[in-house]
Amino acid sequence: MAKKVMDQLIKHGQIKRGLLGVQIQDLSPDIAEAMGLKNVQGALVARVTPGSAAAKAGIKAGDVITAINAKKIDSSSTLRTTIGLKRVGEKVKIDFIRNKKSMSVTTHIAGKRPEKITVSSNMPLLKGTQLKELSTSQAFRGVTKGLLITDIAINSPAAQVGLRQGDILLAVNKMKVRTLADLNKAAKLSRKQLLIHLQRGNNFLYLVIK
Repeated sequence: MAKKVMDQLIKHGQIKRGLLGVQIQDLSPDIAEAMGLKNVQGALVARVTPGSAAAKAGIKAGDVITAINAKKIDSSSTLRTTIGLKRVGEKVKIDFIRNKKSMSVTTHIAGKRPEKITVSSNMPLLKGTQLKELSTSQAFRGVTKGLLITDIAINSPAAQVGLRQGDILLAVNKMKVRTLADLNKAAKLSRKQLLIHLQRGNNFLYLVIK
């Protein structure tokens, strides 16, 4: 394991984690009994990310992954570690159980995209606000376009006018913002204030920062 990590550091300058695209949990005795599985250990798939390596291979929620490349998987942590140490693009064979039947598929490991998070400290009116670019692969509660506030300083100008963590900026100064570059352009339209159109849960509202 240590050698694989070192090889990745030498080749890429960082550790590139493999990604299968599943949310998993341990297969507890109660769940195994409810599913009619006896003497089975593995990682239970709770959700498959659309478009992921697992989805392309046909893995579905409810499947129990029991082995990767013939290596036994006895828990969710074992699966995470095993997949995380695979090279991006590496072909893997997945053994799993579906409806009490043993099955297997092959797929290629995907790479985990870095989180697009930054602090807009160069913008005085948004100082102390941490933003994340949303996209199809990095959605928030189903929203795929806009800038998500992931953190906000309590006494910052943005917080004082009512912006909150979890708000999604949709437009600034009447200009749609999907990236930080969009935000910078929109802010230049008015240096004295920011007219913000945002989504908060299922609600939409406007706020002004001066």
